[in-house]
Amino acid sequence: MEAFDFGLNIKRLREANDYTQREVASFVGVSESAISKIENNYQPPTPGQLIAFSRIFRTDANTLLGLSNRNPIYIDDLPQSKQQMILDIIDIVRKEHTSSTGD
Repeated sequence: MEAFDFGLNIKRLREANDYTQREVASFVGVSESAISKIENNYQPPTPGQLIAFSRIFRTDANTLLGLSNRNPIYIDDLPQSKQQMILDIIDIVRKEHTSSTGD
């Protein structure tokens, strides 16, 4: 089993989203130096910070913590009608998959 580096994961997500440490710090509600400490594994995130990281990077806490390789798609920022449209499409795809595989 490969060791997981939480700080490196946060840094990679920050860089992949073209955020500075200052921007992430502002969103999370901490200092820029606190983000640096988290990225360098000198300080673990609090539960509230973990939630904030999940929101800013649009992923779940399990992914941030290296417990899952799933990549959820968040639609909560869309109007309710668009959210329902996406859920309906997912249902259709699942039904087609089930009928084609016999599962």
